Amino acid sequence: MSTDISTMSAADLKAALKKKQAAEKAEKANAKQSYDKMRDSYIDTVFGKMEDLSGQLKEFKSESVRLGIELHTKMYETLGRAPKEGIDSYTLTSADGIRKVSIERQWRCEYDETSTVAIETIRTVLREKFEGRNKAMYKIIDDILIKNGTGDYDERLVAKLRKHEEAVDDKRFSEALDILARAYRPTTSQMYIRAYRRDDGGKWRDLVMNWSAM
Repeated sequence: MSTDISTMSAADLKAALKKKQAAEKAEKANAKQSYDKMRDSYIDTVFGKMEDLSGQLKEFKSESVRLGIELHTKMYETLGRAPKEGIDSYTLTSADGIRKVSIERQWRCEYDETSTVAIETIRTVLREKFEGRNKAMYKIIDDILIKNGTGDYDERLVAKLRKHEEAVDDKRFSEALDILARAYRPTTSQMYIRAYRRDDGGKWRDLVMNWSAM
């Protein structure tokens, strides 16, 4: 087939165009396949390494916490004292005072079902006492205390009203705050372990274990 366009028939031109389009499509497909292969190879390498390091860090943390707790108990034995119960944090410091490791248990707390009664009482008291005096200000307070989109009060924000208890001066309000305080209970806990080094200025600097801080 002649490659001189001026001498090519319509059928030849159509066939040549089709061939060119097929070649371009195949080229794009090959480029996409090559990219997909490089991408998956990269993900396999990075993901595999991160997964391995994550497992090692998890095991390292668990073992370090266990040994730290054992050392804390050993300290009491060495000093001839009975270990104290219910301690959620303690620190082990090196003899030279330059390094230390802190182990801490942080509790996650939630409000139980009795908080609903307390919240409704507080809401009623605030409405009775302040809506009539200054409707605009009451609306601002009400909006601040409401959770986004739910229409319910945020228990954590309501708990901060304790410092305004005297200003509200209502027995129902005080009793509701007491109920709310009792409704806040620990549910689960998480152990944390952190290491620090004292710098030349005497300040403790933590060893970075968080990727976002590196």
